[in-house]
Amino acid sequence: SGNALLAAYTGTTLGALTPVASTNTNGCLSIQFDISTGMQYRIAVDGENIGAGAGEAAFQLSFSGAAQNDNFANPHWLFGSSPATNSVSSIAATKEPNEPVHDGVGGGATVWFSWTAQQSTTTTVSVASQDGFDTTNMVLAVYTGDALTSLTPVVSSNELGGVTVEFVAQARTNYMIAVDGAGLGGFAERGTFDISIQSSTA
Repeated sequence: SGNALLAAYTGTTLGALTPVASTNTNGCLSIQFDISTGMQYRIAVDGENIGAGAGEAAFQLSFSGAAQNDNFANPHWLFGSSPATNSVSSIAATKEPNEPVHDGVGGGATVWFSWTAQQSTTTTVSVASQDGFDTTNMVLAVYTGDALTSLTPVVSSNELGGVTVEFVAQARTNYMIAVDGAGLGGFAERGTFDISIQSSTA
């Protein structure tokens, strides 16, 4: 047995390949890199210390672009005081420079949401895994503030497969909501999840 290997290269001959990105670990692998228009990339999948006679392994290779709400400056907006549920993917999400460590848990696949309270309410934010997060903690954090470097934490938590937080939202206050997956950088867990907001008058 051994780790799986995933790597991307540029180049036209085997002896002159230029490494672009790579990783190795047990389980699901993910690498991220910027692409250039017209450039051909070669993707290699291999096994480490498999040994002769170990047989073949099946795998699925998928590609995706960056998550639309990957950056703090471009959040997915949530509206209203009634329940609002959205199916969201963090498959290609990253962590920005100067981004806080949410709930003290190392991550690297944050997607951002923005929600404004119309009145003072007791508010519950929940995220539930659809796939991909079932084997590690999801991380949910709520902040106020207009800049990534000066956010004020409101509430946060992390839990296996899904997490819920509750706080008293203040009228006409905008809240930034971060959803991340445990693990560092390319090893941060990614997947698809539902996010919902429910409010009741405080």
